[in-house]
Amino acid sequence: MLAEAVRRIWCRELERDDISADDDFFALGGQSVIMARIQMAYIEELGVEVPVDQMFRNPTVRSIVAFIERAAKAGNTEGAEDEAPGAVTPR
Repeated sequence: MLAEAVRRIWCRELERDDISADDDFFALGGQSVIMARIQMAYIEELGVEVPVDQMFRNPTVRSIVAFIERAAKAGNTEGAEDEAPGAVTPR
């Protein structure tokens, strides 16, 4: 399940075990270096590239998963722009 995979990445990179779907990345101590590591993990482990602006706009596991799913349904390109600027690019 995508949500659990994203949560596992966040737990590992933020070095926490208690992250829920609605916890805010920044309130958990997230900052730009950790965000870059999470972005790389999305590419390497999930096969998607999430633009950094979308990571700022979607600071919870639930919201970033919703963005990835919307973008995937829209075909990862122009259709994703309709609901959320920035596209998820499959790798």
